[in-house]
Amino acid sequence: KNPTMAAKEFIVLGWELHVWAFIIAGVFAALACLVSFYLIYKHLRNYTQPYLQRHIIRILLMVPIYAVDSYLSLFFHHYSLYFDVIRDCYEAYVLYEFFTLLVAFIDMSDIEDKREQSVVNNLSPEQKAELDAAQQELEKRSSQRLSKHLRPPPEETPLLDVEAPSLNRRPSQPGYDLSPGTAAAYVTEPVADEGTAAARARVIEVLEAKPRSGHPFPTCCFPTFQPGRGFLRWTQRCILQFVVIKPIMAIISVILEPLGYYDDGNFSPKRGYLYVTIINNVSITISMYFLVLFYHVTKEDLAKFKPLLKFLCIKAVIFLAFWQGVLLAVLAYYEVLKPTRQWTTKNITTGLQDFIICIEMFIIAVVHGFAFGYNTYRNPNKLGFVRTILVHGDVLGAVKPMVMNFTDVIMQGDVLNEATDVFGIDKGVKHGKAAVDIAATQSKVAVGKATHHGKTLGKEAVSFTTNLIRSKDEGTGDSSSSSSDDD
Repeated sequence: KNPTMAAKEFIVLGWELHVWAFIIAGVFAALACLVSFYLIYKHLRNYTQPYLQRHIIRILLMVPIYAVDSYLSLFFHHYSLYFDVIRDCYEAYVLYEFFTLLVAFIDMSDIEDKREQSVVNNLSPEQKAELDAAQQELEKRSSQRLSKHLRPPPEETPLLDVEAPSLNRRPSQPGYDLSPGTAAAYVTEPVADEGTAAARARVIEVLEAKPRSGHPFPTCCFPTFQPGRGFLRWTQRCILQFVVIKPIMAIISVILEPLGYYDDGNFSPKRGYLYVTIINNVSITISMYFLVLFYHVTKEDLAKFKPLLKFLCIKAVIFLAFWQGVLLAVLAYYEVLKPTRQWTTKNITTGLQDFIICIEMFIIAVVHGFAFGYNTYRNPNKLGFVRTILVHGDVLGAVKPMVMNFTDVIMQGDVLNEATDVFGIDKGVKHGKAAVDIAATQSKVAVGKATHHGKTLGKEAVSFTTNLIRSKDEGTGDSSSSSSDDD
């Protein structure tokens, strides 16, 4: 082609098309980061449920990581493969964090149900009647307001003097006003983070209480199964395998690319792209299927937490990022996307992928505000960040809690403990230590027995030698005396 004609085709309003792509992608990436950072800031300021919010913030960090990574990959397109490694690793991590969040939701729901049942069982007949009447009144007013599309003001909702968890009362804490009519009285009571073992035991109890379950469409022809410990363990393993395989495939692609054996977008059996894509596709399909299956089994327990929109946000990001790349690779393979004077076909496919992701991340960031909102965890009596500084003049007091909360978010001890437990690594270490201890004990016993046996043999040898010498001496003495008698 004529280079002059090619240049004219990619000039819009005096700028080349890729320059406009840099500007538009940069604007959307910056907006996505601003929206996400604001939501993360609100969660850190209202960090009242660490058991849930640490997973939520880790999921929310996906948007700025994706946006910044994709923009850098677009701008420095020669190094796009290396930037994609970070994005792929965090993509797998977010999928497991979402599953862990669902498990935490179920655990929290089970705790609240048991707490409510315990409180109700301890009520007097008059208090139970009062509670039933109040709940009926609440349902009646809710249905009336729902028909009028009105939100009930807090002061109109009656609160009993009975500590009923069904009313979502928060226990007395410093800085919270629990008087009737305050917003703090409607915040869900915090659940203590008792560790993964206790939480898993409660979730297993919930699963084992369920009847046999079938598989969702289109695998509904598969045999039914009984939810329980084995189902939870296999779900964790099948989701975690994607967290392991995805980074490994990304690292393999980085290794093969400089050697000329990867060739991004080339489906030839002689190139590594085909095999990496197949393995990634199988891995993500297994992981997503078990995540859907877990939701299918526990959707009644998760209903109050409205997980569908949250699930769609995660699924949309992962599937769009993967299948967009495959579709663009197919278009490039069949020469629908053609090279230009400055951009190769490979640069165009990766650039389009990164450009689209930058725009999608802004949309996802906005949807995250509805799916992972902070109002449920809001502390209504807590002063805002700026007001805290202006009123109290305490900058450190305003910043330090958020820093500590963010430290709790980025620490990965819970993830490592869960991974080692799911794959039985900790059991293997324990068994190995036990085997070493047993071997050491047995060797000590054997050495002790050998030492004792050696001492016994030594004593017997000494005794035998002493007796031998003594008998010899006695024999010599007898012979001397007999000679004297003869004389």
